[in-house]
Amino acid sequence: MEELDKDPKYINYPIPPCEQHKRVVALRKLIARGIPSILWAEDAMRYAHRVPTCLFDQQILVPDHLLPEAAAVLQEGDYCPTGHSAFSLEDMPGPFFGTSPYPKGIRLKHRDVPEDHPYKLEPIPTWILLLPQSYFGFSVDSTERYQSLELGPSLSPLNAGILVPKYHTFLEGLIRFMMDPPTGLDHPHNRALMKYKVFVEYLVTYRVEYREEEELPPLGQMYPIEHEILEELQTNDARWYIDTLFKQRVFPFFEHIREYRAEHKVISS
Repeated sequence: MEELDKDPKYINYPIPPCEQHKRVVALRKLIARGIPSILWAEDAMRYAHRVPTCLFDQQILVPDHLLPEAAAVLQEGDYCPTGHSAFSLEDMPGPFFGTSPYPKGIRLKHRDVPEDHPYKLEPIPTWILLLPQSYFGFSVDSTERYQSLELGPSLSPLNAGILVPKYHTFLEGLIRFMMDPPTGLDHPHNRALMKYKVFVEYLVTYRVEYREEEELPPLGQMYPIEHEILEELQTNDARWYIDTLFKQRVFPFFEHIREYRAEHKVISS
């Protein structure tokens, strides 16, 4: 589709490399100390997949056993522990009210950011959320599942070591978390699952480029680009989830996920 024919919301506006370079300073520090790091969530969507989303906590995935070390490295510099989770991620009324969806996550805050001016240092992140890669079924050793930020070597050679999930990997990781959340599916953390559904919707919408004036295919049918997305997925859970979404035009409910897991004898990690 020619850029001139695009819906304005789908036009890919380039993001200055210098902005990205400043934003990922923490990942360079981790990589310099030998800690493999995956850029995740809104940052990955915006910088690698051109989804025009706002940026909040910078989420970084690291090998599970290196999580404490990664936190220690960042605390040697500009970040210090913060005793609470992001308000946007605290759960709504229910078993996990007021708690984070990441029991093992470590949230840090920049020392030089005042409480009354939380975005003073933009694009440098005010908060960093370190998460274990296992939450999303990832391994930094599976290099074929990732891509690099297109920053070039002139800003810093360390930028080349920052891992970003490829499109199919991104969907697979989001779906892995939603189908096997750390808090369990008996009492899922609703806020986190809602947030990741939005991420899936963003990634799909900005790849397919749905138009409001067009009717969707009949239930059970897909656009060719949706078939393409489905064929790219490499995990059974992701294929089932996205197939359901495309054919039924609705996200699978918790009971459907439980039924699927029971039928396929999926064991929680």
